[in-house]
Formats: sequence, C-alpha cells, structure tokens
Amino acid sequence: MRIISKIVLVVTSLIVVIAFSFSLIRYQSNRPLQAVTANNNFSQHAISVYDPSYLKLYHQYGLDLHSFYFSISNLALPNSFNYLPACNEKDFLIYWSCKTGSPETIYKVYQSLIQFHNEEWRIPPSQVLNLQRLSNGLISTNNIDSLNNYYRQYAENLPRESLTFKAIASVNTINASGAWKQWVPTFHLHATNQFGLWLSDWWNNGNGIYARSWMSKNTVDSVIKKPLIITLIITIITIIVIVFYSIVIAAELFLNKEKRIVDYTLNVLQFLYSIPAFFIGAILVFIFANPYQLQLFPANFSFAPISENDSITIFALLKSWKYFILPVVTLSFGAVVFFTLMLYRSFEEEYAKNYVLSAKMMGVNNRTIVYKYVLKNALYSSSTFLFLLFPALLSGAVIVEQMFSIAGIGNLLITAARSQDVPILIYLFGLIGLVTALCFVALDYFQQKIVGRLLSKKEEKE
Repeated sequence: MRIISKIVLVVTSLIVVIAFSFSLIRYQSNRPLQAVTANNNFSQHAISVYDPSYLKLYHQYGLDLHSFYFSISNLALPNSFNYLPACNEKDFLIYWSCKTGSPETIYKVYQSLIQFHNEEWRIPPSQVLNLQRLSNGLISTNNIDSLNNYYRQYAENLPRESLTFKAIASVNTINASGAWKQWVPTFHLHATNQFGLWLSDWWNNGNGIYARSWMSKNTVDSVIKKPLIITLIITIITIIVIVFYSIVIAAELFLNKEKRIVDYTLNVLQFLYSIPAFFIGAILVFIFANPYQLQLFPANFSFAPISENDSITIFALLKSWKYFILPVVTLSFGAVVFFTLMLYRSFEEEYAKNYVLSAKMMGVNNRTIVYKYVLKNALYSSSTFLFLLFPALLSGAVIVEQMFSIAGIGNLLITAARSQDVPILIYLFGLIGLVTALCFVALDYFQQKIVGRLLSKKEEKE
C-alpha cells in the first residue's frame, strides 16, 4: 500500500510540474509561434499575429487551448480572452475587463484595433502614423480617463465611412461601474487542452506536435538523448568527486590534533562556501585554461571528442577526460565544502557515543574508529544531502554548461527557452521534476527501512 502511495505521489508531482510549465510558457510576454515561424524560414521576418497563416498555425500548435483541464477566473473575464494570439491585446483585454467589469465594451475596442489593421491601406498616409501612435497609447494606458481620451482621439482621426469608426461609434463611455465582478471567482472546465494534447501525442508514439521539437522538427527523444547522456556523465563524476573528497577532508580534519589548524580550516571552508560557482569557474579558466598562465586544461567543451559525433563511445569519452576537469571542479566545489562541514559536525556527534568508547577500550586506533565506524553512521545522518544532490546538480548545471560550452541539458534548456521550443521545455521540466520526486521517494524509503532498522538494532544493544 505504501508503494502505491509513493507512485501516486510521483505521478501527481509530475502532472503538477508539467501543467504548471504549460501555464508558465503560456503567459510569457514573447510569442512562441513568431519565433517558430522566423526560425523555420516561413518568411524573412516573423509573421504578424494578424496574418491568416499565423492564426492557422496558432490553432495547429494548440495555442488557442487552455493549459489544463480546469481553470479559475473571475466574473469580469470571459475565458475566450485567454485564447487570443496577440499578447499585447490579450493583456489589454484582461486588464481592462477586470478594471471595468464590461468585457463586451472592451472587446469592441479591441475589434476596432483589428479593423484598423485591416483597413490601414484605405486610410490616408498622413493619418496612419498618428493612428498607430494612438493605438499604442490605447493599448499601454492604465487609467480610465486616459483610455477614453485616447479612444476619442482615435475616432476623430478615422474616416467616417470606415468600419473601424462604426465600431468605435457603438462604444459608450467606458467606466468602472462593474469593477466588483473581478472579485467574484468562476470555475471553468476544458475537455480539450494543451496538457491533454501533450499526453495524446506521447501516447501515439511521439507523432504529434508536442512530441517533436518546434525548431528542428525531430522527435524530442532524439534531441534530448545526447545532451542528457553528457549531463548524466558529468553529474555522476561530480557526485563521486564530492563524496570522496568530502569524506577525506572531513575525516583528516577530525583526526588532526592541532585545534588551531582545524578551526582555521573550518573558517576558510565557511568563507569558500559563500563564493558562487560561476566565480569559481571564472578563476579556474583564468588560471588553468589561459594561454598566458598555465593552460593545463581546455575550457571549451564543444571541441571535446565526445561532442564531435552524434553517438557517444567509451573511446571518445576517455579521450575527452581533460575537458571534464574544469566543469566537474566548478560544479562540485560548493557541494564539497558544504558536505565537508556537514560530515565534520556529524563526526563530532557520533564520536561522543558509547560505541566509540567501547572500541577505544578494545584497543582500536583512532583512525580505524573514524573510518570504519564513525564515518558509516555519519553518512547515514547525512543521507538527505546525498539523495538530493543528484537532482540539485542536474538542475544546477545550467550555469556551468553555459560557461564551458557543454552541450548538455542545461545548455539545451537555455537554447529552448530562447527559441521558445515548447515541447523541449516541457520535456526538460518534466524530467527534472520526475528525478526530484523519485529522489525524495528513495530518500524516504532509505530513512525508514535502512536507517530506522539500524537505529532499532542500536537501541536493542544499548
């Protein structure tokens, strides 16, 4: 039963992360499809949001759908406003519908802007620039008096026979009499939504729009496979380095009989922990990858043999060992310092317990006691850090991968965010969320089964 509850927890966490990711991407200020059309050579520049081909793609990519199966809104805000492709106009509609409680009136204002865009060729050139200025002022205003003033000037500059003028003439003076409606919550259900479309695409063997990169048109699995392997290799090596050096430094510090040296070293470690990773990386590059200094290790991972081919082989991995040094040291530096301090404090707690005294009475030397008995129990008490280290390094590799030009998932995440490649972003967010949830479940199992069993045995002996 407990296993089922943990599985439910992991699945729920994954659903929440992915659903929140869809919402987060949906409400960003940039326009994903404009980046897509520009990057895929639809035109020399990104096409307008008013272009029919853009609206067709907007529907094809599921951007006219809500993020999840339900949403909470308010009485002043029609749910359809969330589906509009033009971000500025959508923000305008949502803001002023809430402020006035009159979405029908505000939508007529929006329609007049659209009609002006369609009729622009009919309007004398001398008036077009002035109307564009007034349109921009209308969209960006946040005061009701200013809104009415811009709208009045907008109407005065339009030819009387235009459809836009007729739309404006049908709008009465805008006021805030219905502003109270924004405080009345409403609940909406959405049978068709982006999350459901994403699930459907993956269920159909990755053939849908959300199972392929919007930039390269390749499947998400093929895009992420190599970056994920590279990041996993770096992360695993980093964890080994962190655990090994933390144990050695903490144990040797604890065994050192010179209290002044130990105190000084602990103070230095606390200072080093406050230094950010990118600063450590910059120092390492300056000293060890600078042609005017030592130049012992390369700083640009993109030239590594492992980065040259699509597939990763053991031979290429071994030939690339020098390229791993600086990234691994940069990524592990802060964690080594933190884990060393944690282990040292755990050593102090464990060393005061009865089993240490018993070992001393049996003639066991101090070094053996620390490495054979105290270390094992100190690691059990530090299990939380060890289990959460993997997802922390996985999600924290973004800065290091950017600094050393590593083609891992951190670099891929930045690239996908810049190009607004939604399927890649959703996959990466879901992957990091899944790994984090699984690590928490493993930590809970370890603490209850392993550590709990050891503690009960220890209590029985005492």
